[in-house]
Amino acid sequence: MPSEVPNNMQSLAELTVASDKVVGGLSDFTKVKVEANGRGFFEAYEKLDDGEYSEHMSELAKGDETPSSTATGDNSPGKMRQGAKKGGVTGILKLDENMKDLDLYELMEVSEEATKAEIMEDYKKIQIKYHPDKAAYNFPDMTEKEVNDQFVMVQTAYEILTDTQKRNKYDSSRPFDDAIPSEKDAQALPEGDVAAFHKLFASTIHRNGKWSIRQPFPELPDETETDIKVVQNFFKFWTNFDSWRDFDVMIQKEDGEDALDDVDKADSREERRYMERKNELKRRKRRDAEFKRILTLVERAEKYDPRIIQYKEEQFNKKNAGKL
Repeated sequence: MPSEVPNNMQSLAELTVASDKVVGGLSDFTKVKVEANGRGFFEAYEKLDDGEYSEHMSELAKGDETPSSTATGDNSPGKMRQGAKKGGVTGILKLDENMKDLDLYELMEVSEEATKAEIMEDYKKIQIKYHPDKAAYNFPDMTEKEVNDQFVMVQTAYEILTDTQKRNKYDSSRPFDDAIPSEKDAQALPEGDVAAFHKLFASTIHRNGKWSIRQPFPELPDETETDIKVVQNFFKFWTNFDSWRDFDVMIQKEDGEDALDDVDKADSREERRYMERKNELKRRKRRDAEFKRILTLVERAEKYDPRIIQYKEEQFNKKNAGKL
């Protein structure tokens, strides 16, 4: 019997194996590093932070199958993701081909601003319209099959618009103007003209307010507002803007229908988590760009707000009074 034998395992990733050389019937022991696989592989994934995962994905794209053990620097998505929310619904909103071009709000006969309670109340009225005893009268130019098919679409619309997460995804897929006032337009504003400044920026800020998690959002104060604290509080809110906007449809339109993995097709919990993390990287890239767009809008507005300009000049003069 050998005088010394290994009495513990250093880790699950280290195995003790015999070397090729055998002396006196006994073998030396050699530690060999092995790569995690199977369940161990997915457990290793779960331990990666955002930076490590990003670098790992880059390595895989290059053909390197070894996960990096070192996080990336401050430019990793995890560091840049200011104001963006991680998590939320991870599934993909699916609509049949015959519904992709339909306005679900028109189908439900409600406005885009309708509350869940209002949608539920209107749905009761719609159900009566499609009742077999009334459908022929309400839809004289449609066959029974066409009426039934349309009611199925109404039911689908109802399910989406009364589910907060699905509704967010649907609302995010609708056409939206992402344009913001240019630096050139802001520079051309008449000096000290709050009304002209408000006219240039107010509508854009209002339009983007729909994405705010915190409601109601503050509107840009108009020329009648002279309290600098009110103006400063407005910019404080928008500088820390928290958006619920979803980018799945945009990703699929620009990168292809298969750009996001369908997690419902995963064969195991581990595969589902792997798919979700891949999808999250793509979503986060869009959220980072959205945060940058909103921040550019707000910083540009603050830069050219005559009230902020005047306040900064007053503070500068007060601080340097008697020094010149």
